Amino acid sequence: RSGSAPTDSNGSHSHAASQATGLRITYPPSGTTVRGSKGVLVEGTASGLTSGESGWLFDANTSLTEFSEDYNLAAGQEPVVTGNYKWSFLDAPIGVPGDDGQTYTLVVVRASSACSKILAQRAEFTRLPSGCHIDDQTEIIVNYPKAKSSE
Repeated sequence: RSGSAPTDSNGSHSHAASQATGLRITYPPSGTTVRGSKGVLVEGTASGLTSGESGWLFDANTSLTEFSEDYNLAAGQEPVVTGNYKWSFLDAPIGVPGDDGQTYTLVVVRASSACSKILAQRAEFTRLPSGCHIDDQTEIIVNYPKAKSSE
């Protein structure tokens, strides 16, 4: 599954990763192991976004059938990317302690204004709304160390 082509909201493969414009995840590289409780600073670039488009970050399962929106709890549900620039977002936590060794797919979604309105109202999706397009993705492995037992 590592290095698989991005898919759009209908699950079909996209060639967006080979295009110079759009939303890209530049860090972490696919296959990176991250401590789930601490998360990871996701970094990327945005170019070619048109007026009204924005970028949203999700933690998804590897089959891309469960999407959990990433957002700043203090600011509320809002896009991670709102213009053409380098961006970063601390994605934490990722998963739960029972997910030790689980692979997650970090997904950056280019959203129309109509899609953004829907994304701002919910945080969990089994299918992305119309007007959302997965521009890039990378797989990470979540690590939750076992608690040390006292003997």
